[in-house]
Amino acid sequence: MGALQGTVTVRRYLPRGDKSRDTTRLLRGVRAHVLVPIDPKSDVERVAGWAVLADPTDLDLTGEKIFFGATVALAVRVDSLSAPAQVVKRLVAEKLRQSGRRPSRAEKQAAKEEVKKSLRSRYLPTMRATDLVWQTDTNLVHLWSHAKHANDVAVDLFARSFGLELVPLGPGLVAGRGALPAGLEPTPELIFGFPGLPGRAATEDADA
Repeated sequence: MGALQGTVTVRRYLPRGDKSRDTTRLLRGVRAHVLVPIDPKSDVERVAGWAVLADPTDLDLTGEKIFFGATVALAVRVDSLSAPAQVVKRLVAEKLRQSGRRPSRAEKQAAKEEVKKSLRSRYLPTMRATDLVWQTDTNLVHLWSHAKHANDVAVDLFARSFGLELVPLGPGLVAGRGALPAGLEPTPELIFGFPGLPGRAATEDADA
């Protein structure tokens, strides 16, 4: 959430690369990496892919749903399917006790995998979606999350879909683009530290 309602927490990126921004190519890249729901019969625990921003349960990605003028709006959706750790631990312990002897490490691992597999059909996948908006005219990407995992997933998915690298837009990059006002200089606090905190240079040292 975030682009349409809710939190205003956002991280900005600059897409870098020489791939075309043509809408036909972009749509093809999105569709190639749409989220594929988890099959409970498989052993997959987590999947990631694109979904419709306005409704992350909608995986029918069309141009009308993701292109708004020069803006590309998508949801980075991550689905997970796994039984609660405490449930798995309890059932594994019960299963191992039935043997009447101390199990080996391999037996413990085999029992854990068997329990996890047997529980998959009893739980539904959890869904987490993060809003992503790409303003192609200004070449800026906005991601509504500061969580490391969410950002890592978005950066990887963006690169695989569009062939472009997402570079975090921080002060250094802004300065490199010449976006800072002319004559702007670091404050004394940035150079010497804040008064009263460790590492603050003494006044006479600063004036020396």
